[in-house]
Amino acid sequence: MTFYRNIFFLFSTTLLGFVSLLMTVYNNNPFTANKTVFYGLYASFFFTVLGLVAFVLLGTKIRFFHQKSAKEHFWPSVRQGTFLAVAATTLLALKSYHLLDILISVSVVIIVILLELFFQTKINKSAKKA
Repeated sequence: MTFYRNIFFLFSTTLLGFVSLLMTVYNNNPFTANKTVFYGLYASFFFTVLGLVAFVLLGTKIRFFHQKSAKEHFWPSVRQGTFLAVAATTLLALKSYHLLDILISVSVVIIVILLELFFQTKINKSAKKA
């Protein structure tokens, strides 16, 4: 039952973020909008990307890795989706402030990959101890 509750919460968050993203894009003029509109845009973009990436990763892992149950794939998919959503939102924010260049983009992507590798090794070490 907990797995279905988590799936429902992730779906609800994704849907709310997507609707909020659409409403922000269609109802605001970016040339006259204040900073709170952009903060709302970034937050809704983050939750939309987080949910979509988590669902895609979860579906892919369930489809191709049959050794584990679907419950064991949920939280790693959410963690990886969070890292990718942070990277995408950071790149979007930097692009909108005209601060993005190729060096910063590569740095953000490398940081996200290294963070995922760090957490993956921490999880594997704790699993081998037990």
